[in-house]
Amino acid sequence: MSEIISRSLVHIQTSKALGMLHRIGKHELFGPDYRLVCTWAEESRLTQEEVLVRLLSNKGTILIDGRFEAIYIDEFSKLGISGLPAN
Repeated sequence: MSEIISRSLVHIQTSKALGMLHRIGKHELFGPDYRLVCTWAEESRLTQEEVLVRLLSNKGTILIDGRFEAIYIDEFSKLGISGLPAN
């Protein structure tokens, strides 16, 4: 029974974390999308806002209601990232 309760609490905490909005400049992003921008900012040595501005300047990148629907990265973004983070 204790294990079931623990799993339920973890699920609830995870759901709340996924539902939290984080502000970057004038945009709000949900947890996973926010962490993606933060990771890329750290890797590219840019601010979080600069990474988001560069991503959104590409017509192929789509951000809807705090979530990326599509991300397009081209050579002109100059993000200097090596790929998608594992988590």
